[in-house]
Amino acid sequence: MLEKFDNNRVRFRRKIEHRDGDLHREIDPYRTLVGMSMDQLGLLIAASVLAGLGVLFGIVFWLTQVAK
Repeated sequence: MLEKFDNNRVRFRRKIEHRDGDLHREIDPYRTLVGMSMDQLGLLIAASVLAGLGVLFGIVFWLTQVAK
């Protein structure tokens, strides 16, 4: 259960019975960030920009060769 006090404070509450399986979990049940890490996001953005520039330069190069 999640209790939201205001926009800056929350409290996570779980049943005590759920603690028994925590040692065998692959993830932290009390994590607050879910999804892609900031490093992965940065790498994805950088790779996308580089790929986009490669495509753009390829199109420009192809158009200059066709125009000759």
